[in-house]
Amino acid sequence: MLSNIGHLQFARGDFDLALTFFEQALAAARPTVEGREAEAASRSGMGYVYLRRSDLERARRCFVQAAAIWC
Repeated sequence: MLSNIGHLQFARGDFDLALTFFEQALAAARPTVEGREAEAASRSGMGYVYLRRSDLERARRCFVQAAAIWC
């Protein structure tokens, strides 16, 4: 749910608020299969925020972490 709100805020162009929701979703993720998927989605969303901010190193780290969970 929190990750979805983060994606909505990202689409609206509010990257600060999007990042806040992605961070909250990441903190709420539990060590279950569903929690790991939520963690990956949150890290991916954070990667897109950092990419839009031209923080390429942080974006890369988030995308690599998300890929490690999904693959």
